[in-house]
Amino acid sequence: MIAPATVLALSRDVRFRSVGGEMVLLSQRRGEVLVVNEVGAYVVGALDGITPLSAIAERIAATFQVGVDRALTDALAFAAHLVELGIVEEQRS
Repeated sequence: MIAPATVLALSRDVRFRSVGGEMVLLSQRRGEVLVVNEVGAYVVGALDGITPLSAIAERIAATFQVGVDRALTDALAFAAHLVELGIVEEQRS
């Protein structure tokens, strides 16, 4: 289950490229492409395998001038979607 303390990193088979404020993600294993907006690109770029989603949400709130609660809710939902697609993997300590 994705929680504020969850730490994620890109799956090894995922490649990405930033294009005009958006990001294109390619899962080589699944042969699928996902295009995300500027905020989604920010989240993906922050998934370093070390930083918990709660800290990423705080940075989103400051960068995009939204409330921390809203940023966290959206980050958790987006992260769960990325896990479901196999784009990211949970890092266990």
